[in-house]
Amino acid sequence: ERSRCIRWRLGWLPGGKPRSCPRCANPRGTTRTHLIECLNLRIKLNVGPETPDPISYVLNMLPMSSPKLHACQRCWAHTWPILCDILDELESIHHPGYVRSSSYHNSTPGQHLVEWL
Repeated sequence: ERSRCIRWRLGWLPGGKPRSCPRCANPRGTTRTHLIECLNLRIKLNVGPETPDPISYVLNMLPMSSPKLHACQRCWAHTWPILCDILDELESIHHPGYVRSSSYHNSTPGQHLVEWL
């Protein structure tokens, strides 16, 4: 999870030459901008349409210490697994041979952060 977050922030995920999007067959579909739209990331992460990069927006909101407010804890317990799943999906789009781990999907993605909260 941490590796994917870092690679997104550094601009390495998605990376390489843009290729056809496997979801919609857009010929230049693996660009960051296209994938944000194609995967409906603003809706999944519940951010406004004016947010150009919803993943970075959510990552910038990560708490530096365990939040004391229960509402904030519940928000992250809901949002973080969704973000982890999105990053896993981006990984599978970027690397066509990547098989999304069944053990990853049987467990709760992002469980370490949720437990920390």
